[in-house]
Amino acid sequence: MVLPLNVGILMLAIPTRGPVGESKLNLLQGTLDLMVLQTLAVMGALHGYGIALRIEQISGNEILLNQGTIYASLMRLQQRGWISAEWGASDNNSQSQVLFDYKKRS
Repeated sequence: MVLPLNVGILMLAIPTRGPVGESKLNLLQGTLDLMVLQTLAVMGALHGYGIALRIEQISGNEILLNQGTIYASLMRLQQRGWISAEWGASDNNSQSQVLFDYKKRS
């Protein structure tokens, strides 16, 4: 089964069943990276948990992301220079949240 996912202007097809081989794993990682980039481009700076919640919301809870999955994607994108990260204040004003933002390219 393939789940169509509309994230802003980007339409993705996510396989939701079946065994995951290495090539499918690379495809899924790349697809998640695109969903993260699109979420940041549309929503602006967010922390990882907020990005995961937005992707889950957009997919109608068909895609459920754990912290290890979303942060692995965020680290890949940051290492490739596609997103930036900086410390931000949490609700109680402590410096504990890392905000990720899409780097606009010219």
